[in-house]
Amino acid sequence: CVALFLGSQFSKLWTKKIICQKRAIFFSQIITLVGIVACILLPNFYFFSFFLLFHEFGRGIFKPLYKTYVNSLINSENRATVLSFESMISKIGAGLGLLFSGLIAKSFGIISSWVVSAVILGLGIFIFWIRQKNKGTT
Repeated sequence: CVALFLGSQFSKLWTKKIICQKRAIFFSQIITLVGIVACILLPNFYFFSFFLLFHEFGRGIFKPLYKTYVNSLINSENRATVLSFESMISKIGAGLGLLFSGLIAKSFGIISSWVVSAVILGLGIFIFWIRQKNKGTT
């Protein structure tokens, strides 16, 4: 919780430093992915603990940046409906993610679950990067 909080507080500085909201969101996800991959590769308790907190810090940066960006794209008369739907979909996605990562961890081990999560996040980052590169805005 502390790492998430610190990440959310850092997101204000992060946005000012990077300026482009899309880049700030992109790099927050890179931080999260680096944390996951480091946890997979460095099973030592101290390294794992540090990079788990680093991963959570990246997640903390993401949420306020994402919310600000989405709010800027929605007109005021549709904002409540769209944000309510987005919240519902993200909660369902998070629940399904926990369910499937738990099933993977139970069947194949926790490391396998982390690997699958890292691959999914990495694919998402790659797709976002390719789309932005094709638009010429990265």
